[in-house]
Amino acid sequence: VRSDDITTDDRYGHNHPFEGLPPGHPPVRSYLAVPVVTPSGETLGGLFFGHPDPGMFDDRDERLVLGIAAPAAIALDNARLYEQQRNRAEELQLALLPKVLSSINGMEVASRYLPGGRGQHHVGGDWFDVIPLPCGRTAFVVGDVMGKGIHAAALMGQLKSAVRAYAVMDQQPSEVLRNLNELVLALPGQQLVTCVYVIYDPAVSTMTYANAGHVPPAIVTEDARAEMPDSDRGLPLGLKG
Repeated sequence: VRSDDITTDDRYGHNHPFEGLPPGHPPVRSYLAVPVVTPSGETLGGLFFGHPDPGMFDDRDERLVLGIAAPAAIALDNARLYEQQRNRAEELQLALLPKVLSSINGMEVASRYLPGGRGQHHVGGDWFDVIPLPCGRTAFVVGDVMGKGIHAAALMGQLKSAVRAYAVMDQQPSEVLRNLNELVLALPGQQLVTCVYVIYDPAVSTMTYANAGHVPPAIVTEDARAEMPDSDRGLPLGLKG
C-alpha cells in the first residue's frame, strides 16, 4: 500500500481500538507498507513507513522496500526452518538417551548431559549408556558421532542400539568396538565416531576398557583425586584398518 495522504483513504481510521493512530504517535500522512512474504506465500509481517508530510514516497521508494522485504522473508523463513530442525534433533537425541537407573549392580549411578554449544544450538550425536552384564559386571559407554542435526542424532541411535546388542553378547571392550567399527564402515557415506567402552568387574576390582579416539574416562580415587588412564586413545571408528 502506497498513499500520498493516508488520512484521505477510505480505509483509514477504522482500526480498533485507536480508530487511526495511537495516542502520542507521530503524525503520518505519507504511508508505505510492504508485506514480508515467504517463497511459499506465507505472510510473516510487514515493513511500514510513514512521514508527516504528504507525497513523500514514490515508485523508487516502493521498489527499494520491495527489494528489502524479499530477502528479509527468506532470512526469516530460513531461521524458522533451522530452529525447527534443531528442535527436532534435540527431541530425537533426548529421546534416544537412556533413562539410567539410580542403582545398577549395587552401584550408585548418576548422569547429566549438556550440549557443548552455547544455548543448546549444537545438538547432535553424543550419547552415553550404562549396561548391566552377567556376573555382576557393568558396562559404561560414551560416544560421539561427528556432525550435528537430525542425521547425527539418528546415527547415534543406531550405534547406541548396536552397542547394547554387542554388550549382551558378553564381548570384550575391544571386540565391541571392532564390531561397531565394521557397522560404521558399512553405513553409507563417510562417518567418524569416537567411543570409549568400559567394563567394571567388582568381583576382582578391575576396569577393562577400549577407546576409539574419545576422551578417556576420569577415575576418582579414594583420596578424591581425578586421574585419566595413561594409554593410547586409538583411532576413531569409521576408518578402515
